[in-house]
Amino acid sequence: MKQPGVGPQFRVGTVTAGRSLKIKNLTVENKNRQGDSACRGMAPKRASKQQQQLNVDQFKLLKKPMDHLGKQINVPGSFWQGRMLPEERDKVYKCTIVDFSLAHKFAPDSSPRMAFKMQEMGIDGTGSHEASDLASTMYWIDYPMPFLSFYYDTFPAVDDILAGAAEVASLARAMPPVTRGQR
Repeated sequence: MKQPGVGPQFRVGTVTAGRSLKIKNLTVENKNRQGDSACRGMAPKRASKQQQQLNVDQFKLLKKPMDHLGKQINVPGSFWQGRMLPEERDKVYKCTIVDFSLAHKFAPDSSPRMAFKMQEMGIDGTGSHEASDLASTMYWIDYPMPFLSFYYDTFPAVDDILAGAAEVASLARAMPPVTRGQR
């Protein structure tokens, strides 16, 4: 049984007649039995998750992250909290970029995030000196931060294309010069 005053009620403001019908100030209210204005039958508004504020203004995002596979970046020992001895936290470790994922889950109940898969290669970059298996030297690191801070500490060029060019230039400087007649 319907009670009067319950359900949608329409209030129309000014109606102007002419070639077309214009309705101004049309409002629809849905009142519940207590007379309070409410929208029954509609789901409550969800609390939106706030986007994580990233401090990436100082770093330029990589245009093609997959192009950087195989490069080595410097990662401070302090990055591995709780796993390093005090004297190891002050050292810088070379880590090789192994993979990139747009949707990596760090924990089963976490939301997916962009990340790089890295392999710790020790201080000299030739391989980890830990007495453990290969899987223990692999880890995922969040992208854009803190990966970009380590990347641009290693390659301080402004653009990632320039970083690749800087790497090639450093390799060229390390090679002995070739003179005519030698090949």
